[in-house]
Amino acid sequence: MTAWRRSIPQQKKLGLPVPPHMPVTHDASKALWRGLEPILCVGDDGDFRPGIIRWLEEIRTEVLDSEEHVLNMVAIHAQGMTYGTQSSVFETGIDDKLSLNMVMFRHDYAGIAAVVDVVKSMDKAVTALTMFVRNLRSAAGDHSGKTQEIADRIRESAYADLDLLFRDRLANFDESQDPVMYSNAWLDEVHRLLLTMGRDYLSQSPVPVFEEHESGRFSKKNLQSRLMCKGVGGMDRNFSLLDDGWIPV
Repeated sequence: MTAWRRSIPQQKKLGLPVPPHMPVTHDASKALWRGLEPILCVGDDGDFRPGIIRWLEEIRTEVLDSEEHVLNMVAIHAQGMTYGTQSSVFETGIDDKLSLNMVMFRHDYAGIAAVVDVVKSMDKAVTALTMFVRNLRSAAGDHSGKTQEIADRIRESAYADLDLLFRDRLANFDESQDPVMYSNAWLDEVHRLLLTMGRDYLSQSPVPVFEEHESGRFSKKNLQSRLMCKGVGGMDRNFSLLDDGWIPV
């Protein structure tokens, strides 16, 4: 299952009259649901979705000429390998499966854009959470060099905790759902989960936060800010990790 893109650099390099199609490489460190945009979306310059996805849309809309049939749910299965320097060495493999309603393969379905927006908003929210962890340790005067390691661990844990939620939400996203309402409810769940992670880290953190450092005295009252994540439909979502607590900037 391969999505494609047009490559202007390859066109110039090979002296071709039109850009050749190059495969879109999936990041093996990410779950399949984090890379759905090239698989499901049709751009202004053409339809470069995987052939199996275009075929499934054709089956649903042209061959069977029906909106209701046995293929309402389909599991897409991505397998492959990634390579290292100059594609000369094998690095790791990709083997992931995802259940989607057949409507997700219809190129004009509004729910596809909603899914892509939710994933992008979630990525921003996870980044905000890791920045909160980094800033918390920095404000506490931690110069041990472990800040990045801990932030990376928090990021990995956040995506692991979100994985089941996203798979379930994607499997249940069908034409009976209003795309905006469904995705907003989805983002609310992401919001609550990341808030819990932030609170848990703050309560369990061994780093002494409120003490005097080189930049002056920190206090809970004068150090408070908010993490924001842009939601679907232009909604600003407040990712404040504590209602009355301390979140450094």
